[in-house]
Amino acid sequence: MATRKTSDRSDSSMTTRPDADPTPAPGVGEPGRESSLFVASVAKAFDVLRIVSAAPEPLGLTEVAKLTHMGRSAVQRFLHTLTALGYLRQDPKTRCYSVTPYVLGLAQGFLGRDGLQSKASELLRIASLECGETLNFTVLEKTSVLYLVRHTGRHAVSVELSVGSRLPVYSSAPGRAMLAFMDPAEAQLVLERSEMKPFTPYTQLSIEKFLASFPATRRLGYYVSDQEGFIGDISIAAPVFHHGGGLAGAVNVAVSTSRWTARDAEAALAPIVLSIAKKLSAALGHDAATSGAVS
Repeated sequence: MATRKTSDRSDSSMTTRPDADPTPAPGVGEPGRESSLFVASVAKAFDVLRIVSAAPEPLGLTEVAKLTHMGRSAVQRFLHTLTALGYLRQDPKTRCYSVTPYVLGLAQGFLGRDGLQSKASELLRIASLECGETLNFTVLEKTSVLYLVRHTGRHAVSVELSVGSRLPVYSSAPGRAMLAFMDPAEAQLVLERSEMKPFTPYTQLSIEKFLASFPATRRLGYYVSDQEGFIGDISIAAPVFHHGGGLAGAVNVAVSTSRWTARDAEAALAPIVLSIAKKLSAALGHDAATSGAVS
């Protein structure tokens, strides 16, 4: 594929944001947490598991206690329990903890639902081979987008992500695409619960501007993010719908500003993203003609 001109935006001196917390904790204050049925100790155990699984390297007791804001004795009990259950392992020499393959079992029910992962993977694999670019399938998880499928293209991208990575919904193309096709009141609630901060000079932080942009995104059927989450990254995303007409996730393509401008990427790659999203939606039983949703 032909090399494209570099976007003027890439001249910014601001660097790519560090992915310091790839798996943000579930939002405090969400409905259900104030109920008498809520078991705080279970939530804390999952916090420990989440922190250890998100770490790029094994963590010691002191590190986990610091990251979870819990006392050492409580953290020690949670670590011991999770290790005994098989979700964590402790290195006998360093005494540090890391996750085991056993945690994958927690995701099997979701990933196998409607054949979602396998259907998305095959479509993205074929498209990635044809266009040479990196393609992803993500789902909305509270105030984040979660990467479920990723096929890396022949060309380098500016952001290193993998299956299981999370990005804020407000600063990512998949998040913006899915928000636009949600009920406006629900989308506004997601934005209000998001801890917004600028990752680049182009990160949008105004909820009013978000809501105002949704009609245009719905008309196009996709959203183009020009370095809103990472400097040097252009991403184009379109929503995927399930048989009931609701959102199943989003497909996106990611390219570098060293090879593309946002305008050229949109012209060449948006049709590919829309085609994949339409095919995946149809594979999940969605009928755009009867539901009225753009796909």
